[in-house]
Amino acid sequence: MKITTLRITERLWDLLEAQARAEGASASQLIREGAMMRLGYALGKQGREEVSTNGSPLSKTAAPFADFDSASSEVLDFLHDRLGFALWLVTRVEEDQWVIEQARDEGYGVEVGDTYRFADTYCARMVEGLGARFAPEASAVPCYAAADIGKQLPIAAYIGVPLFRADGSLFGTLCGIDPAPQPPAVGDELPLVELSGRLLSSMLEKDTVGRRN
Repeated sequence: MKITTLRITERLWDLLEAQARAEGASASQLIREGAMMRLGYALGKQGREEVSTNGSPLSKTAAPFADFDSASSEVLDFLHDRLGFALWLVTRVEEDQWVIEQARDEGYGVEVGDTYRFADTYCARMVEGLGARFAPEASAVPCYAAADIGKQLPIAAYIGVPLFRADGSLFGTLCGIDPAPQPPAVGDELPLVELSGRLLSSMLEKDTVGRRN
């Protein structure tokens, strides 16, 4: 705690005591209340400056997403912080390619724009209904253990959901992978990943201009 000494002239102290008696309080109490009012004003002013975004009263956490990419980036950061997993991806399926749209990478070296053969991925098998949306030990799931992407990326655990356009066609996937098996309890968070996928699918319809479909 920081203690500050306040120096007040005798005349000012007499005025404070007179005002305090009139209000049924003490001079010291009036000083404390005045200081707290000034602090409250300063904090309120600072808060208004911090939450202002380009002149808007909305804070960053309250403002709507500008587009699909910004929503994807925040979703990946959130899921990583919440669930772990070394790599979180938002992907696009283009013909037979699995294209990385957004990545939250903690060691795999995967970058936006990287491509893989979609048929080789865990996500392809998940979309087809051959593999579960959450596999705490991917090697225990035959279709995942046989996926060729395992030869390119070390994958011991997987979680993923599809992303759909409004017409029901597949856009891509939202998924997380890790080189180590994950606790089965992580599966309790699958509804959160599914909800995130629905959010991103909804954003697709608001961000179609200039995006290849």
